[in-house]
Amino acid sequence: MYDKYHWKYTTGLGMLMVAIACALQGYASQETDLRLIVVAFIIRGIGSGIFQGPNFTEVLNALPMDKTALASSIASTARNLGTALGVSIATIL
Repeated sequence: MYDKYHWKYTTGLGMLMVAIACALQGYASQETDLRLIVVAFIIRGIGSGIFQGPNFTEVLNALPMDKTALASSIASTARNLGTALGVSIATIL
């Protein structure tokens, strides 16, 4: 969608949604309704999706064509490694 419409505020909107979701999750307690926590996770997921697509597109467009495959693989590896480590550390704690 970003490739077609190229709206320059897409990444900002995505990060704003992630920030709002983080604030909701940060102020949650044991008394917080579970539906609010689920809504915060949904907002965070949508915000991350809105942010990551345009951000990744702009990064790859800034590189020479012969470097895009390498940059894409490094970015995907870093994202997957971060996810795996985050889940592992959260499980340990």
